[in-house]
Amino acid sequence: MNESYRDKVKAEQMAWLEQDLAATTKPWKVVLMHRDTFSYPNTRVASMQAGFSDMGELFMPVFEKYDVDLVLSAHYHMYRRRGHVESFARSEKGPYYIITGVAGDVKYANIWKEHPLDEYVSPYLDGDNYLVLRKDNNQLTVDAYLADGTQFDSVILSK
Repeated sequence: MNESYRDKVKAEQMAWLEQDLAATTKPWKVVLMHRDTFSYPNTRVASMQAGFSDMGELFMPVFEKYDVDLVLSAHYHMYRRRGHVESFARSEKGPYYIITGVAGDVKYANIWKEHPLDEYVSPYLDGDNYLVLRKDNNQLTVDAYLADGTQFDSVILSK
């Protein structure tokens, strides 16, 4: 999804998203979006607080309504796993949220502070990484690797 801030585009994307999620019969619902649903305090902008972005406030209730299993986002150039979040709080259910990590030549190694909903923060703050998703029977596995193939995180979602 393109989380453009233009209202017309947001309305069009929301309509598409709801239609697509309502129509799917697939057992796993995974959303990939660029901007993250969370907001993070950082060392560059003192006014930034830990919480949820405007995109999070807009889209997270829709993800919950349609039982999205996994939300992968980017934008912050870091890998963080949040776990299940529902109604803007840690939960045993609800979508599972992961910021996918670092790629490319833009690095923000030491500007992001912790978020209270972080379950895991990669110790490789400026190392490129990638994710591998595998579906086996009633499980979806997300493995995180450094560019050299070293695995540094893994999570298994079950239905």
